[in-house]
Amino acid sequence: IPLPAEPYWVCLSADGTVAWVTIPKPGSVLTIDLQEDTVRRTTALVEGDRVATPKRMVVVRVPARWVEGLERR
Repeated sequence: IPLPAEPYWVCLSADGTVAWVTIPKPGSVLTIDLQEDTVRRTTALVEGDRVATPKRMVVVRVPARWVEGLERR
């Protein structure tokens, strides 16, 4: 899967179908569908008025209603 820059950290979903990849420059997290080999979403990380540079992350389960609200944004 072509990435926009060198990745730093990768987390996999429990079922191995999704990967979340941090890209420190330009400061984003990619959501990758491993079954379709596509980047599903790119999320820019902003702290105040500047772009963050994510390095490591931990993915935990969250209630579905939280995710639905975020997807509507």
